[in-house]
Amino acid sequence: MKKIGIQFLIISFLAITACAQEIQLSKGMSHNIKSNYVGLNGNVGTNNMPWDNNNLLNGFVKSGARTIRYPAGTIANTWDWDRGWIDPTVPDSLLINWVVAEGWKNFKISYPLENFKKAIDASKAEPVYVLNMLSKDLEHSLRGLRRAKALGLPVRYVEMGNELYFNLKLEMSRFPTPEDYGKTCYEWIKAIKEEFPEVKCAVVSWEAVRSERHKNWTERVLKYATNADAVIFHVYTPFGLDGAQERTNNQAGQEGLTTGGNLSNNLKLRQQQELALLHVDSNFYKMMLKALEVANRHKEMRVPLDKKIWATEFNVRADNSAIRGTWANTLFISTFYLAFLKNPQIEITHLHNIIGPIFGALYNNDRGFSHLQNEKIVSKPWSLSAGGLAMKTFAQLTQTGGEATEIIFKNNTLLASTHHQSLEALQGWIISHPSSSRAIIINFSSQKRKITIPDFLYKHHYNMQSAALQHYVMDTEGLKMITGITNKELILEPYSITTFLK
Repeated sequence: MKKIGIQFLIISFLAITACAQEIQLSKGMSHNIKSNYVGLNGNVGTNNMPWDNNNLLNGFVKSGARTIRYPAGTIANTWDWDRGWIDPTVPDSLLINWVVAEGWKNFKISYPLENFKKAIDASKAEPVYVLNMLSKDLEHSLRGLRRAKALGLPVRYVEMGNELYFNLKLEMSRFPTPEDYGKTCYEWIKAIKEEFPEVKCAVVSWEAVRSERHKNWTERVLKYATNADAVIFHVYTPFGLDGAQERTNNQAGQEGLTTGGNLSNNLKLRQQQELALLHVDSNFYKMMLKALEVANRHKEMRVPLDKKIWATEFNVRADNSAIRGTWANTLFISTFYLAFLKNPQIEITHLHNIIGPIFGALYNNDRGFSHLQNEKIVSKPWSLSAGGLAMKTFAQLTQTGGEATEIIFKNNTLLASTHHQSLEALQGWIISHPSSSRAIIINFSSQKRKITIPDFLYKHHYNMQSAALQHYVMDTEGLKMITGITNKELILEPYSITTFLK
């Protein structure tokens, strides 16, 4: 009992000290961002004329996403733009495994540009088009882009295929080497820019090395695709809480899947263990360091400074984890955005995906928590998921574009670090625009933190949201909410996300 009492006193003392020591704020590095910085991957699944569904349409508008991909990721590589669905001429043996397994090609589905336009008209978001460079020719893509323009859709962002680095049959036969891909991209981009002078084109990039074909992929592509404006960055990761490592042989659709781990093989027991681990600060901080490490993998691509980076797919891959859907999940995804904002080269960010059983930013049914073994939670259809709430928060932060400035915290606390990453208790950014000032501060620590309000945040409306790390997220339901107008100081709740607006 005496030992427990001493531990309690120590913890209480640390908590009081953390709150009592006021933290001074100042401005750090700055760079400009556009108003369409935050968006969503737009794989709407096997839904015929998906944007005729008002629930989906309203949910997308509610998300605040400022860009969306069409037709999306994997399916874009064999997309028939004339038909508005997967190219029926591609044999199953050349399609990606999950597309065949789920029978997508045989569905009587239509998702043409005319239907996609409904999402753009309702949201005023910007389309990002992903071309089919595998089963169709250049003229097919040009015809699709012309059709988009004729419909009144902007044609300003184009991706040259999706994840073509995977050593799959169709990808390998079309582009045996990155040089082959780069040369083809050069010709396609040249033709596209002749018809659409305002367009920016991004080529597929990759940082991993799993075969000779992958070595120095980005440099080898850009050696020939010199007219590309940007490179594409995709990344998925496990939470890293259980020590499991991402498999090195993952193929398309398997990104982020793991092997190993030090928790029980019994799913029900493992989920109990995961939630218990979150009660220990160091375990949560380890998770956040994992998010930082993975988000910063774009640095390994060694992208030339004259090229932008489009992070058009990222998320956590945790199919059966009890952490998926929690407030800890929201903080995990928020860490990606904080890391991305540090790099002025990153121009577009897309959370994967708008809907879906594992990655959805929106719950499109009541089974969003069906993976949980120890409690039954019914998801509220068309509410924001944990990742979706993080995405919306940063979409609102960046919605005007402007000067993005990192907030520096004097007397900040280092929570954890590795050789390459460090996690500080408080992190934040302010976006300055002639019409408004918006900011965000996240308290990653388990202690309250008192900040002195600087001039650049004085008399701002603030909205502070916080919850236990194990809380399951559906919109803001169940979150602790504190609102007000800033004055001299502000006490930040543990594990809180605070936004500011003036």
